[in-house]
Amino acid sequence: MSHKFTFILAFLFIANLPLTAQSYIGIKGGFTNAWPDYGSSELPENAQTNVTGFNLSLMYHHSISKHFRIGMEPGYIQRGAACFPGWQPTFVGDTKVKLNYAELPIMASYHINLGNSKFDFYGKLGYGVSYALSGNQELIDISGANPPIESKLDLGAQGIRIKRIDHGAYSGLGISYAISEKSHIILASDFYFGFQNYDKINVAKNRSVNVSAGYIRCF
Repeated sequence: MSHKFTFILAFLFIANLPLTAQSYIGIKGGFTNAWPDYGSSELPENAQTNVTGFNLSLMYHHSISKHFRIGMEPGYIQRGAACFPGWQPTFVGDTKVKLNYAELPIMASYHINLGNSKFDFYGKLGYGVSYALSGNQELIDISGANPPIESKLDLGAQGIRIKRIDHGAYSGLGISYAISEKSHIILASDFYFGFQNYDKINVAKNRSVNVSAGYIRCF
C-alpha cells in the first residue's frame, strides 16, 4: 500500500468522525529543533547537525472514552540538517539544508486529570506522512575565505537527491489548562522519528522536537 493511499484513507476516516460535544478543534505553533540521523556515518568532531525552524498545525481530536482520544494534526514544519555529508563533494565546507514540509500525523492520546483540577495531562503516539513543499541550502566555507552561498532547491528537478515524501512515528507530552468550560490553552512537546532516508544517496533520516503552545475548544 502506497504512502499516498494510506494518507487518503486516514484523512477520510478522521474527517468523517462526528463533530459532537466530545470533539476538540484547535491550533498550535512554536519552535522546532531538527537534525538528521546519519546512522553509522562518521562526522567531524563537534559537528553541528541541527537546524532551527518553526511549526504550525491545526488539531482535530475526538474522544472515544473518558481518557482516550484519536485525531489528526495537519500542519507545516521545517526540518533539515546543518551538516549534509556528501551533498557538495567539490565544496570544502558544510552545507545547511532546510526543508519545508506539509504533514498529516494521525494521533492517539491518553488524558489524565488530577483531582478534578483545571489541568489535563496527556501523552500521545501516532504515525504520519510528510510532503516537502520547498527547500533551500546554504554552502559554508569552513576556512572563512568565502561568504556563504545561499540558493533554493528545486525539489522537482531531475537529479535532486531529496525525497519529497517522508513518513514516520510521532510521540508527545502535553498539558492543557481550562480557561472556561469548553476552552483550553495547551503547552506541548512533540518528537518525530522518520523511518526512511530523505537523501537518495546517503543515510539521513529526519528527527525533530517541537515545543508548541496553542488553543483548543470542545464542541
